[in-house]
Amino acid sequence: MKTKRLLSVLLTLALALGLLAIAPVMASAADIGIVAGGASIAAGNKVYLGQYPQAAYTPASAPGSPAEGTIYTDTDGTRFVRKGSAWYKFEPIQWRVLENGSGGLLLVSDKLLDIKTYHPTYVNMTWENSGMRAFLNGRTTPFANPFNYNFIGWAFNTREQAAIKTTSVANPNNPYYSTPGGNATEDKIFLLSAQEASNSAYFTNDADRVAVRTAFSGGSTGYYWWLRSPGDTQDCAAYVYVDGLVPPFGYRVSAELGVRPALLLNLTSVLFVSDASGASAKSSAAAGGGLSPAKPAGANLKFTFTDSSLALGSVTATSRSGNTVNFSYSGATTGKTLSAVVLRDGAVKYYGKLVASTSASGSASVTLPGDFATATDTVQIFVEECNGDNFSDFASAYKQLAIPTLTSGSVNRTSDTAATIGFTSNLEGTAYYYVQNSGDGAPSAALVKSANQSLGLVTVGTNSGKSVTLTAGAKDIYVVLDAGALSEPLKIQAAAFGGGGGTDPGANYIKLWGKTTKYLSNFGNWLMVIFLFGWIWMAF
Repeated sequence: MKTKRLLSVLLTLALALGLLAIAPVMASAADIGIVAGGASIAAGNKVYLGQYPQAAYTPASAPGSPAEGTIYTDTDGTRFVRKGSAWYKFEPIQWRVLENGSGGLLLVSDKLLDIKTYHPTYVNMTWENSGMRAFLNGRTTPFANPFNYNFIGWAFNTREQAAIKTTSVANPNNPYYSTPGGNATEDKIFLLSAQEASNSAYFTNDADRVAVRTAFSGGSTGYYWWLRSPGDTQDCAAYVYVDGLVPPFGYRVSAELGVRPALLLNLTSVLFVSDASGASAKSSAAAGGGLSPAKPAGANLKFTFTDSSLALGSVTATSRSGNTVNFSYSGATTGKTLSAVVLRDGAVKYYGKLVASTSASGSASVTLPGDFATATDTVQIFVEECNGDNFSDFASAYKQLAIPTLTSGSVNRTSDTAATIGFTSNLEGTAYYYVQNSGDGAPSAALVKSANQSLGLVTVGTNSGKSVTLTAGAKDIYVVLDAGALSEPLKIQAAAFGGGGGTDPGANYIKLWGKTTKYLSNFGNWLMVIFLFGWIWMAF
């Protein structure tokens, strides 16, 4: 019985040690929903872009003689406008994704953002010459905007406007009455056509087409909304009924119906899409909080756009301690956030904010994740303007942080006092080595370099045949790369001469009974150990 108990204890200890050996290093920060580019955005997703007056508002500091069409800013930074006898505040606009195609991302507003006439007078009209087109795009020709503000100017800042494509807008005839639709136009903002509103790939049924008003557009219930197509006669425009039906006829162009703008977003300007709000949003990542694992973004998204007005000149690694890499940066736009991503084969694997407010030049550090692999992973640093939940963010171009790294050490011992070694380097630089008795504590990178035993210049890739001087007995050879910053020391184990040359066994080997042995490194192998101990236990 005592033998069985002893074996049970040994089995438990072996299993525990095995699990400890194979346990992955997990990041402590919450996962961030973030994806590079916009290819992952699907039809039916909701995205935030721009701002527009929507909710009723009571300003802390109201102007004495307000003018409609004028944007005011409250003491806390809230922007608001006057309409009739009420105030309304700007809020992020939510858009529905209709299609992610080769031409860009086709969006239509989720709600009716305004109430307007298609044209201010009851006359024959096409989209090309309409007051609605002038209002949405801030045009003065061929018809001047008839209102004291325009949609594109209120809804989007200049950087967001730059990301919206100028679209060739076809204007087909009425599909039932063949009323002429007029010439094609070039617009950033437009209304859907009757054909597009009836497309089952965009809206599955009438109920799916229903759109509700905001407080600014007159309420909180569903309402009629304009289409750009002609109606049954030239003085009528097509529309969507309150219950989502698209009738074949139209409504007189001088009537006031809901405005549901559409646009085509240029995805080449999108650096990231990310969760718009919540614990997995970029806004939840605190500066200096380390890198957070990335996960696929959800269905409610926001954009980070590349912005040429944000700059980062250079980043240079200066030192490394374990997985923490210190670096300097210069040529940065001031007062912004210095952020980083780890890209693995182009996909975002980690995201984090390193510095809350940048200076033109300075220093920072980034701690590499435990699964960082130099063969597939890169660290990209960028300046970022972070604007909070549901608001667009903007970022400079990436600057890759080159981290000196040596891997794949090997040794060929030719005598008690000589050997040649090889390794792989990810950067050019000068390599140094340091020799210790086997099993002694690992030296720091600075100590290896200070010994001043140079291996000469190394190139990117495999470097072999580097001569080192030894003394008799088993030795540990440590090599560092100086490429502006020092790499972590690469340990290469050299057996005593006569014991054969070899390759550094690395992290998957341990010493057992005086010899190097590979330990079991996955759960399946440990199951074999369990069955073996169980068989021994039964035998006794």
